Amino acid sequence: MSPSCRRRSLGALSIIAVALGLGPTGAAIAVAQGKGKPKPAPATVTAMPTVSVAGLRVVMPGLGEQGTEIRAFNESSGMALALFVKLSGGGIVEMVNDKSALTSLTDDTGANLLEEARFGPFPKVTKDGSAALIEVEARGRPSQGATSISAEGSIVLRSSSGTTVQKVSGLRLESGKTFKVGTAIVTLGEVTAQGDYAGLTLKLSRSTLLTIKEIRFKDAKGQPISTSRTGSGWSNDDAEVSYQIPAAVKTANLELDVWQNLKEQTVPFNLKFGLSLR
Repeated sequence: MSPSCRRRSLGALSIIAVALGLGPTGAAIAVAQGKGKPKPAPATVTAMPTVSVAGLRVVMPGLGEQGTEIRAFNESSGMALALFVKLSGGGIVEMVNDKSALTSLTDDTGANLLEEARFGPFPKVTKDGSAALIEVEARGRPSQGATSISAEGSIVLRSSSGTTVQKVSGLRLESGKTFKVGTAIVTLGEVTAQGDYAGLTLKLSRSTLLTIKEIRFKDAKGQPISTSRTGSGWSNDDAEVSYQIPAAVKTANLELDVWQNLKEQTVPFNLKFGLSLR
């Protein structure tokens, strides 16, 4: 649903790396009754996410009526900067656009490109959670003669240490039936038959939805039921997830992959990169 665009790699990237801090590993050894006490284990080091440039799009004003009849890439005049966010070992669950911030966007002539700058909607995360792509859009464009752009700000993401499986047995697929994810309640909405298939909606809080990686439907023998997720959405903290299931299925066992140790991280970035498109 995010605007599509062609992206080319950028040369001459200069990226501010995030250093990893190590806790103290040494300790004095005390001797008691002729036996040495073991050294304390080194502090665990958690990898920090890194941010790098993925692509740049610059669009001149369009032509025709009100400058909108024909436009490059079918986009408004301005620029878009795509950023990779990487987390060694994986664990990225989602990007939090409404808490991320772009504080500076300039070119090397000193021009301020921050006009109407915002993080674009619907960032993408890889299946293994090791990387994400987020876009910054602005009305400003690099000045004539500019050779590089600098961008500074912070990206907020949610990450997890992994998942655990929660099982729900013998759930009747009827409107009003409920089950729990942890302590949160999930309610089945209206089940609508559509020929050989039926539409099923799960109603839950958005905060609960964000803890669920995947839901699998199985029959009484533990065999997968052919289902497809057809959509999801939310308004404030009210969320829904929709599935298509065989109309003949009236009861199912659910397996939910639930994120563990969810945490929110703020990742600062300070990038300078050239405009050569190679």
